[in-house]
Amino acid sequence: MFQTLKDKLKMLKSDLKWWNKEVFGYTNKIKLDIMNRNQEIDLLGDVDNLDENMIKERREILSQLHVINMRSEVILQQKSKGLWFKQGYSNSKYFHAIIR
Repeated sequence: MFQTLKDKLKMLKSDLKWWNKEVFGYTNKIKLDIMNRNQEIDLLGDVDNLDENMIKERREILSQLHVINMRSEVILQQKSKGLWFKQGYSNSKYFHAIIR
């Protein structure tokens, strides 16, 4: 009936793992697929003029690529902050490398 905080955190952890996998989990594969499709459209454009639908699809692809790149950047920033937090300021070599 009443769940303890520990049980609630366990449930939250599993939900967050699922969300992470579904939203951010396959960014590299998605990025590669998007880039391949963009290259296909570029090749079609070299052979013949692109019709309006292809131009629209290319815009959507570039928009998706921008979103994926931003997600990747956010993930790397969060990982960097986590590493910095673990090592702390006492690791002056790491601190100065980050500053540069």
